[in-house]
Amino acid sequence: MDSIVLPNIRATGAGQAATAPESAQDRLLKYIPLSIAGAYPLLENGVAEYIQSPVGNLSPRWIEWFVFVALLLYYAIILNRAFNKKDIRGKTRVRLQTLQTAISVIAFFIWTYSIKSAIWSDIYNAGLAIIIAVLFVLFAGLYAPTVSLEEAREANLIKPAS
Repeated sequence: MDSIVLPNIRATGAGQAATAPESAQDRLLKYIPLSIAGAYPLLENGVAEYIQSPVGNLSPRWIEWFVFVALLLYYAIILNRAFNKKDIRGKTRVRLQTLQTAISVIAFFIWTYSIKSAIWSDIYNAGLAIIIAVLFVLFAGLYAPTVSLEEAREANLIKPAS
């Protein structure tokens, strides 16, 4: 599965998108990749074990935040690689990659909060977690990046007609 949320390409002067490559569910799955969704709970369990027998003065709270930030950075790196692999270029690439990264960071915060991650233990509220998660799924699923046909060609999203 590709990790890039593909934009809808609208034809100039048309009222509708020329293409609609992905469903809302497909886009939602790309905001938190399976590798991160699988690794985070495992790493958090490792931190919980560490709390039982800590080493030196290394704070478990610091380790929790390190894991959180490290996985966010990992996501940014794999997303950048995916854009490089597809050879998407120019201002359109910057806009698409920045938007997807921002939405993914928000998604990661909401997801970790909704699964009651230890980093949120001081401020966790189950009712709030459900509301935030449902609202995110509804709105993020509705949002689809859109580019014009010219932007798509310039960014190398579509190949020029031969």
